[in-house]
Amino acid sequence: MNQVLFALNEACLLNEKGAVALANGFTLCPPEYQRRIESAFALLAADTESIRGAIYPG
Repeated sequence: MNQVLFALNEACLLNEKGAVALANGFTLCPPEYQRRIESAFALLAADTESIRGAIYPG
């Protein structure tokens, strides 16, 4: 997703570290992008229900 956002906003993606924070400030970006990405990664725990929630939210 980061790569697509950088391309759509005509920006260079040099590395993944910090890319979500940069992309969050782009004109073309999903609402609350950084918060949503961080929430999904936080759900990736050892238990099945957390992983299922990260893949199939809501």
